[in-house]
Amino acid sequence: MDIYCDHCATTPLDPRVERAMQPFWREKFGNPSSLHRAGQRARAAIEQARRTAARAIGAQPDEIIFTASATEANNLAIRGCIAAAKKRPIHIITSCIEHACVIETCRLVERCEPDCTTTVVPCGTDGVVNVAEVLKAVRPETTLVALMHVNNETGMVQPVMELTRALHGRGVRLLCDAAQSPGRVPLSVAELGCDYLTLSSHKIYGPPGVGALCVRAGAPLEPMIIGGGQERGLRAGTENVPGIVGFAAALELAVREQSARRSHLQQCEAAFLATLERERVPFSLNGAPSPRAPGILNLSFAGFTGYDLVIALDLEGIAVSTGSACASGVAEPSRVLEGMRLGPDRIRGAVRFSFGMGNTPDQCHWVAECVANIFRQRPGRTPLR
Repeated sequence: MDIYCDHCATTPLDPRVERAMQPFWREKFGNPSSLHRAGQRARAAIEQARRTAARAIGAQPDEIIFTASATEANNLAIRGCIAAAKKRPIHIITSCIEHACVIETCRLVERCEPDCTTTVVPCGTDGVVNVAEVLKAVRPETTLVALMHVNNETGMVQPVMELTRALHGRGVRLLCDAAQSPGRVPLSVAELGCDYLTLSSHKIYGPPGVGALCVRAGAPLEPMIIGGGQERGLRAGTENVPGIVGFAAALELAVREQSARRSHLQQCEAAFLATLERERVPFSLNGAPSPRAPGILNLSFAGFTGYDLVIALDLEGIAVSTGSACASGVAEPSRVLEGMRLGPDRIRGAVRFSFGMGNTPDQCHWVAECVANIFRQRPGRTPLR
């Protein structure tokens, strides 16, 4: 039995999304920048997708820019905001638990922009960034703060709304990476109050190779990819029409089905944890029980490295990871867990289980049974607690 429990890395394409995309591969394949009828059909599909995506997150259609990924969207938001900033010097604040595409882009801007510095604020062992720590780092020259919504390794929900309220009136822009949010937690740009919000298609049962950046009215942005007038001149290049249509359909479904998805993921998680506890498997939850998005569990197991357990489960046909898909192929400690200041044994023994709509509580029970069996079979094992 093959069981996929790595939905924070990527998700399978929803058949309903695939059906929405189907006509734009062969029948409605025109270039949306062309003036003829075929091109205008493609243009109309993009604009409908823009309206759908905006409605799903409480934004306006002209605030949505389609990109090739959330990574590109985060790059565009950070670099575009800084390039458009009129004041110098520039100061950026981000957190130690951000995705690599945010932290590395901040570092790149720091290296390339004169008079630019970056502050990386710490995180507590609960996996949540303290708003007071961010505010303590704010300076008169602070231009941008980047804080994600749902952490991709621990599932911890960050206090974005609280931070935007605290920053109100200070002239500081806020970027929120919300790639893991749709379908797991409520998501509204208007309620969060952020200036920039980024999304990923393949995290929500949409096609890979598509993302979006929501730029609230009045937020400054300079293009990073030039050469055409696409996306209001802010992101040049012929649009991926089937991908954009699929992304909008996936986002709309995630929002519409949010309550049912959350309930399902909670059931899967409960079945998994109950079995681990019944089998007396020694584990620690990395991050607090709440506020956490359902279906994302980062656990450390005594006496095992995360890498060894991932391989052992893979041999049983179970896909899990040691953390972010952008880094889990490398045998290095999790930067997120290090940022949470967990002990070295906790960090080495960490595994992320991220359940999805294709899982069932029975499957999750079986996955936990496999973990227990791996512990029983380890050489020189000590009795489980």
